[in-house]
Amino acid sequence: MKYNLLDANAIELYDVDFKSLSTEEVNEIAHLYFKHLVVVSRNQHLTAEDMMRVANQFGVPEYFDAETQLQRAAENVNGVQRVCKGTNPDGTARGLFGHDEELGWHANRPSAENERKPIIFLSAAHDCNGSKISWANMALAYEDLDQEVKDYLEDKDGIYGFEPNTYTQSFNIWKPHRNDKGQRFIRVNPAGVKGMFFPYYQFFGFKGVDAETNKHYKEMLFAHSYQDKYCYHHSYQNGDIIMGDQWLTVHRRHACDLGNRMIYRVSMDWSKIK
Repeated sequence: MKYNLLDANAIELYDVDFKSLSTEEVNEIAHLYFKHLVVVSRNQHLTAEDMMRVANQFGVPEYFDAETQLQRAAENVNGVQRVCKGTNPDGTARGLFGHDEELGWHANRPSAENERKPIIFLSAAHDCNGSKISWANMALAYEDLDQEVKDYLEDKDGIYGFEPNTYTQSFNIWKPHRNDKGQRFIRVNPAGVKGMFFPYYQFFGFKGVDAETNKHYKEMLFAHSYQDKYCYHHSYQNGDIIMGDQWLTVHRRHACDLGNRMIYRVSMDWSKIK
């Protein structure tokens, strides 16, 4: 499979049609994804139905309850969320993150470790040209840490959750929450790629560590890990798709006039990959 290497080890695939992937192609893409963490392909133009079909080739998608489906998911396609502005099919509310302001560094549902899906799959449906998303590679950032810091982090559990007015200023559906049981901070994916699970605005420190030490490490790791050399910045064109890892990358949406911009979004696991 042909691809170009992009910034921060991301790749762009060529000569592949996501509407008609064979089992062999799905496995090849998945193993490239495990290695590179962010996979881009242009000119795919996937519908919501296409998105769900592709997601099911890689693993089990995340589905929604009836209320969530009505609020922000694609009509008649459970599991595909609409990241957009404007009213929902029932005329009640906006889609997911339907605001013009920046959506700061975050990962998909970090506090719900037993439920969350480690792959986020985005498709630029229409009116997306020029809007921008960035991905920070926490495996590359981890590689460059001093060994003393790596040794300290090795056995740490992080506390993750959501607080209002952190990575989003305009989303009032979710209530503040956190998972105080702790989850692995250092992770290794199926390809042996090792890095940090560090969505800055959703990370509240290490379990069992005092507040002063937690503040020191959080700010030190933020200053190190979110440097531009560890980031891939993507300017959308209609028809683009992106597969982004939710263990070892963190992403942010840049501020823009959303207008009629529509991104389809699916989360899935990798359980069907061989």
